Amino acid sequence: MEVPDIWSKPRKRLIGPFCVQMVEPIDLYWKCGLANPHTSHCLGSGQIMISCMGEPAGGGKGGFVLLDGETFEVVGNWEHPGEAAPFGYDFWYQPRHNVMISTEWGAPKALIHGFNPAHVKEGQSSPVCGVKKM
Repeated sequence: MEVPDIWSKPRKRLIGPFCVQMVEPIDLYWKCGLANPHTSHCLGSGQIMISCMGEPAGGGKGGFVLLDGETFEVVGNWEHPGEAAPFGYDFWYQPRHNVMISTEWGAPKALIHGFNPAHVKEGQSSPVCGVKKM
């Protein structure tokens, strides 16, 4: 994943954002056991949470990676060990109501040979979580 800088150099804004740092896939693999990042949101704590669609081998495993909001280093998983959803995809949270809703649909390896509608049937739930620790 690339971390763009869109503010520090006004002249470069005319050209577009430029990459200032990379979050390498190996960091997601080794520190979190996750791969295929999908959606990111900034948390009130200053951290960045990113939903992931699966585990490094391409199987289903819904999980969330936390990045430090200043250094963009991988902090670890948001979910506790053993609490990962079977599949991952998108998410949205509302801290005022202590709720996060995430969606799921299938394992990343289902896309290796192109999209097959039959694989969409794999994920059939929308996990709802409390978010007080955010």
